[in-house]
Amino acid sequence: MNRSREFRHRMGVILLLELPIAMLSAILILAFLNTCNLEGSTLIFQSGRSLPLKLEGYDNFESFTIIDTSIDSGSSIKLTTDYDGFAIIKFFNSVQYPLIISQDTLSTYLHDPGEAPTVQNSPENEFMYGWLSTYVQSRSNLFTLEQELSTIDSLEPEYDQKEAEIRITQGQLEKQEELLSASGFQYAKPLLQARLLNESTYGIKTLDELNEKREAFEHFVNNNYDILQHSDMLMELIKQYFMMHEYVSYLEEGSEDIKGSKKLQYEYILSGVDDWVELLKGRIESREVVEFCAGLYYARSMVTQASRIFDHYRDEFLLNDTGVKKYLFERNEQFPDLAYVDAEMESRVKLAQLKGEKIIAVISGSSLFSKVETIILARTLEENSNNVPIIFIPVEKLSNDHLLLDKMFAGDLYFIHDEAWQKEYINKDTLVPQFILLSNDNNVIAVSNDFGYIIGVLNK
Repeated sequence: MNRSREFRHRMGVILLLELPIAMLSAILILAFLNTCNLEGSTLIFQSGRSLPLKLEGYDNFESFTIIDTSIDSGSSIKLTTDYDGFAIIKFFNSVQYPLIISQDTLSTYLHDPGEAPTVQNSPENEFMYGWLSTYVQSRSNLFTLEQELSTIDSLEPEYDQKEAEIRITQGQLEKQEELLSASGFQYAKPLLQARLLNESTYGIKTLDELNEKREAFEHFVNNNYDILQHSDMLMELIKQYFMMHEYVSYLEEGSEDIKGSKKLQYEYILSGVDDWVELLKGRIESREVVEFCAGLYYARSMVTQASRIFDHYRDEFLLNDTGVKKYLFERNEQFPDLAYVDAEMESRVKLAQLKGEKIIAVISGSSLFSKVETIILARTLEENSNNVPIIFIPVEKLSNDHLLLDKMFAGDLYFIHDEAWQKEYINKDTLVPQFILLSNDNNVIAVSNDFGYIIGVLNK
C-alpha cells in the first residue's frame, strides 16, 4: 500500500470511529456488500463489424460457454457474469483471444478477427496483451536468428555478428521475464508464468532434469491453484508435465536394456499420476484427475498407456455402487433381439443374425474408463484369436464420439441402434462399463463390469 492510500485508509477509520453506532453499522454493511460484488462482473462488447461471438470460461478440466451469440457492426452487447478468471474470446473456431475477467465492469472493443481486441481501462488485460506481444515477437526473432546462425560457417565474419544479435534478443527475453516477475497482477502474472514454465521443458534430456521439472510443476500448481483452476493453464501444465516424459532417455549409460527403460518410463508416468491425485486431493475428485491424465494419452490414440493408468487405479474404478448403479440384465435372462449397425451406420440387422457368442458393452461418452476398457477387451480377444464380436450400447444417443471407437481397433465394432429401447431401459443409474456375454440365442451367460472376468468365462 502506498503512503497516500495508507493515509486515506487511516483517515477513513478515524472518521468512522467518530460516527454513531447505528450509522457506523449501516456504512459497514454497505461497504461489505460493495466488496462482495454480489452482482458479478458487467461485460460490455462493442464491435466495428458484424461477428459471431463466443466467450468461454474454465473450471478445472472443463470449459463452459459464458455467452454464444453474434454482434452487429456498430452495436454493443452487455451481460453480467459471476465468473471470475481467465476466459477465451472466440470469433471462429481458429480465431481466439484471451480475456481476464477480474473487475466490476470490463469493456472490450472487437476489431477484425485478425486483430487483437482492445480491452479498455483494464491494466491487467493491457499488461497481458502488451507482455505477450513483446515476448512472442522476441521468441520469434530468436528462433529466426538461431536458424540463420546454423547456416553460417563459424569462421565467417557474419557468425560473430549473428551471435551478438542472439545475445541481445536473449537479453530482451530475460527483461520480459523480470518485468513479469516484478508485476503484481493477480491473474496475468501466474498465467504468463505458467506459459514460461511449460516452455522451459522443451530442452530437457536427462532424468535429473525431468525430476527437477516435475517438482517445479507440482510446486507451481500447488501455490497457484486458485487462479489456475479458472483458466486453461491447469490443463496445459498437466498435459506438458506428461509430455516432457517423452523428451528424456530412460536408458542407463552404456545399457541396451530397451525393455527395462520402457518399464522405467511407465513407472515414472504412473508415479506422476499419483503425485497429481495427491496434490489435487480436496480440490478435484481423484477419479477426475485419473481420467484426465489417461485422456491425455487416449487423445493421441495411446490406448495402451491410458489403460495402464486405469489399471493402476482399477479397484477404485471397478467399485459397484450397490443400490445406485445397476446391471441391465442378470445371468440366464434373455437379451432382447435389438437392431445394431456398424461404424458407418450401415448394415442395420438384428442380434439374432449374429451367430455364436457375443459381448454387449455398455459405455458412456463421458466415461473414458468405459471406452478404454472396451477397446482393450476387443484387442485382447483379437490377440487370442477369439472372434467374439463386441456390440456397444452407449448410454447416450449414438454419436460420432461413440462411432470413432472403431478407429482404435483393427477389427469390426458394432453399435446398438434402438433409441426407443435405450430411452426406456438405460438411465443415470446404469452401471458403466458393464459387459454382458450372450450365447448364440442371446441368453445371458455372464455379466460383469470387469472384462477380465468375461474373458475368463469365455476361456472355460
